[in-house]
Amino acid sequence: MKQLTYIMVKPEFAEKQDVIDLVKKEAKEAGMEILREKFVMYTKDLAQKHYAEHFRGSYENAKGFYLGLEEYITSGKAYGMVMEGENSIETMRAIIKRLRTVVPPVSNDPEVNMTKNVLHGSDCVESAENEIAIFDSMDEYI
Repeated sequence: MKQLTYIMVKPEFAEKQDVIDLVKKEAKEAGMEILREKFVMYTKDLAQKHYAEHFRGSYENAKGFYLGLEEYITSGKAYGMVMEGENSIETMRAIIKRLRTVVPPVSNDPEVNMTKNVLHGSDCVESAENEIAIFDSMDEYI
């Protein structure tokens, strides 16, 4: 089934063109079409909407790792891409899992790397729709 997905190269890694190029190459080889792409800058409000299932409406209700994730995702520009293809969500999540073992992590500490990892990908159709709407509402960050 053809579907849309959202992929984000997170801050720190978005500064590395070779990482962006690798993600795009892997996606295209898997049959994905990149419909839209740009650099973006997440505000706290947009991060809370993007990661609503982790934020849970307030800092008091947020999952334990959320604050670190929000700090990271708002720390610099990210590179977002809207992709379309057969089973794109499942396909891109498999690619992300593999690339997380290929691209050197930010730290040797696994807890740090839980939030400061290289890529984010939509995990279901509903998340993809929400994340794409947020991405489309954002201006390109230059």
